[in-house]
Amino acid sequence: MRVTICCKRFGPSGGAERFLANFARCLLDDGHQVKVLAAELVGSVDDVEAEPLPLVRLPRTFRDLALARASRKALLRDDADVTFSDQKCWGAQVVRPGGGVQREYVRQRGKTFRSPLRRAVKQAVYALSIREKLRIFIDDCLYRAPGPRLVIANSGMVRRHLLEHYPHL
Repeated sequence: MRVTICCKRFGPSGGAERFLANFARCLLDDGHQVKVLAAELVGSVDDVEAEPLPLVRLPRTFRDLALARASRKALLRDDADVTFSDQKCWGAQVVRPGGGVQREYVRQRGKTFRSPLRRAVKQAVYALSIREKLRIFIDDCLYRAPGPRLVIANSGMVRRHLLEHYPHL
């Protein structure tokens, strides 16, 4: 089977990067053909074909949106039997939201401050942040019905948040 993995960063180090490298190796060991499309290639992983995912150069606030759009465009042209994405990549059949649901992250982030004033200010900052609004938009588009064929939650909490915010999954 031909499998294409699309991600932001790919290489042998880092948490999400190491997961994807190990995942690609396991697929190869099982006899599958694996190709990785990544916005950032950090080093190389033995026997894994990796190609850069060309992104439009934009200010930091808009980079996740550029990644989502570039991944959708690349995966539509790809001839893989199965496409897999990690986090904020549109267009894959199988999605693993490593960091969880952005809307929930924004909601929870403000709760980390003990001072009610700091908490209120931080919640307002996150609520008004263009970057956070774009990340929520990316999630909403990623999970919009019919959505991906399969979503792999890496914890019970992420699963609950996915079903709370995107019940059709």
